[in-house]
Amino acid sequence: MMSNLKPLSRQEHAILNRLLDGERISQPQAAQEQCWRLGARIHNIRRHGWNVQSTILPGRFKLYYIDADCPRFIDCDEEQMTLPLEGGVR
Repeated sequence: MMSNLKPLSRQEHAILNRLLDGERISQPQAAQEQCWRLGARIHNIRRHGWNVQSTILPGRFKLYYIDADCPRFIDCDEEQMTLPLEGGVR
C-alpha cells in the first residue's frame, strides 16, 4: 500500500529528476556520482508508481529511462483504475 512507503531519498529524487528530464542512466554513470546501488534506487522509485524502463547493455549493465509518453504506471492503463476508499464509503 502506498501509505506504507518511505518518502524518496534525496538521491532517489535526483535520479528521478534526471530520468524525467529525458536522461538515461546506467550504473557506471551513477557510480561517478557516488551512487553505488542504482538498481535499489530504481526499485524504490518504481514502488512510488514511476514507470522506469530498462535495457541491458554490454557488460550486463542496465540503462534506465522513463518513457515520456507513459511516465507513471497508471498513465499507461487504457481505463482509469478505481480503488476502494480506505475506511469505507461515507
